[in-house]
Amino acid sequence: MGRLGKIVIGGTTILVVGTFLAWVTSPDPRTNPATFEDDPLVEGVAPVDQAVTLAQFTDSAGSVRTILVTDFDESDITGIDLMAFGGTDSPDPFEALAPIDDLPQSFDEVGAYPSTSVPMTDLLPSGSLGDRHIGTGTNFPEHAEEANSGSVFSFPKFGTATPRANLDYSSARNLARLRG
Repeated sequence: MGRLGKIVIGGTTILVVGTFLAWVTSPDPRTNPATFEDDPLVEGVAPVDQAVTLAQFTDSAGSVRTILVTDFDESDITGIDLMAFGGTDSPDPFEALAPIDDLPQSFDEVGAYPSTSVPMTDLLPSGSLGDRHIGTGTNFPEHAEEANSGSVFSFPKFGTATPRANLDYSSARNLARLRG
């Protein structure tokens, strides 16, 4: 065997061994290990320049309102109706947000807009109103303990995401939204 053959065999061997070692020592891609924070997380609304936090509720006229959440406490959220920024009154939060060219880049900039305070019990569900969902397990340490699992997993979940007893059935529009 010539010199070139030895180099090819040596290079191939190194490549195979390296690939095998990388595969053996890497985490299993089928299990996404659950990770937990060293320090407790601080609850709060994400800064507007990092994320847009929206909430919806039904106003006294029966219309669905979408607000930019600026603060919350144990019982209420505070926010600004998207219509104040040029949004629409659509019950679809993405449609309500779509026409807005410029949202404030910080909570300091929202002081000029009228704010609304809404009891958390009056908020509409943020997820699908259907009865089939994808659930994610072990996204909280307590879930990992309950499931005796150290990795994140997804599973089908059948049933409503929000207890319907807490929802407003008073108008045909709300009932139609519940039925999907």
